[in-house]
Amino acid sequence: MAKTRVFHFLGSGGGGVLSVVCNLLKYSVNADIENHVIYTVNKSVAPHFKPYQLTGAVTEQVFFYSANWNFYYTCRQLLKLLPGPDVVIVAHDWIELGMVSNLGLQNPVIQVLHGDFEYYYGLSLKHKDGIDAFLSISPTISENLKSVIPQYADKIYNLRFSVPAVSAIKKNNKQLRLIYYVRDLNEDRKQFKVVVEIARLLSYSKDDFFFTIAGGGLTNDEFFKQWPAAMVANVNFAGLKTNEEMLTILQKHDIFLLPSLAEGFPVSLVEAMKAGLVPLVTNWAGAVDELVAPGVTGYYFSAGASKDYADCIGMLNKERLLLQTLSRNSVERANRLFDPVKNTRRIEELFIAIGAKNHKSKPKIKIYGSRLDRNWMPNMLTSVYRKLLK
Repeated sequence: MAKTRVFHFLGSGGGGVLSVVCNLLKYSVNADIENHVIYTVNKSVAPHFKPYQLTGAVTEQVFFYSANWNFYYTCRQLLKLLPGPDVVIVAHDWIELGMVSNLGLQNPVIQVLHGDFEYYYGLSLKHKDGIDAFLSISPTISENLKSVIPQYADKIYNLRFSVPAVSAIKKNNKQLRLIYYVRDLNEDRKQFKVVVEIARLLSYSKDDFFFTIAGGGLTNDEFFKQWPAAMVANVNFAGLKTNEEMLTILQKHDIFLLPSLAEGFPVSLVEAMKAGLVPLVTNWAGAVDELVAPGVTGYYFSAGASKDYADCIGMLNKERLLLQTLSRNSVERANRLFDPVKNTRRIEELFIAIGAKNHKSKPKIKIYGSRLDRNWMPNMLTSVYRKLLK
């Protein structure tokens, strides 16, 4: 029997989406699956982008495009990287879905909804006629999507992603160790300023607490200009770390801080809980409810509620038996829900099933593009005109 060839489309941003695909390939358990990766990269944003060399990827190709191009030209060039109409397209973002819709491709298509965001629901709605299966990563996302496209409810699958096992070593930290890590400390949505304020509020008993801050976007000098002077001796500014490095660093900590204004379903949260950290997160009232149960596996807070965070941290520092109980509960729940082998097997079964179906003819629908994006219009004309408009 021929293998099911699966092509994952990824952008250049990395982050949680990359982790999901990386783990899916790493824990592939079905010999009938052949995984490939295509990176779609805006050349003006990441001109020097190189493949990540993911374990389990048979091929990795980079497609550089320009926002000035005629979108039909972009789609036709991208299509050249696919070996035929029988391969399964796994869409993690918009450009590959645009290719399917604008060109009317007949490939089996699976859209992955990585978070409880209007962005993903909007993609599903726009491209519903070209998608054969919608893979959501939590029950909340599944139910929300059903309300958006109720006529496609039978195509919506709730399958959790795969997260590697992390050793939850026993911690006996005299100082309560807190960790906060993001790709970019300047991204307002991630609310690094809330962590700074938490540290300031805890400075009254600074010998009890130690912070690790990891992330890019700030030099050492820029970081310490923001960090409270009274807590300079109580912080390790680690800079930007790889995911593998972070998994090792996590094990030494007690509390995971995630005060973001919004998140979909952060892989970092699952990783932290598997390592035995107690999560303190913003209450987004969404997909992470199956992981974080107040007083059982962690705590929720209103956006920007620095004092509430600080009060809870102070309480957990005094109530170490409670902290240990929450830690054990976090490990158990994260490992039960996000088993890498079981979850990968279920997702790969979906890939094979969708790839083997007889799909109805899909329409050709122009989803993206202006008057400068026409199937017959030369790309050079569109590109030159757009450059002149800038």
